[in-house]
Amino acid sequence: MTPREINREIRELMEKGIGDITVDNPMSRHGVGVGILNRLNLTFSDSLGYFGCGLIDGPNVHIKGRVGWSCAENMMAGTVAVSYTHLTLPTIYSV
Repeated sequence: MTPREINREIRELMEKGIGDITVDNPMSRHGVGVGILNRLNLTFSDSLGYFGCGLIDGPNVHIKGRVGWSCAENMMAGTVAVSYTHLTLPTIYSV
């Protein structure tokens, strides 16, 4: 799936009222998980590329892998936790 298709699918699931979404193997794509303005639990089971989870307002995001630069850029509310198996402690961004 392209980043646009992934983001569209996330939005469609949110519109259906689903509050816990897991994206398996996003393949380090750039611009995934952006523009989310609702409360939900969003998990990415692998690494994201540049600009992952930017422009968000409300979601609690857990990324189980690496992130590119500008992760969680312009985050208004919510949390972004990044945990990578080779790190001893997770990195957590919160507003």
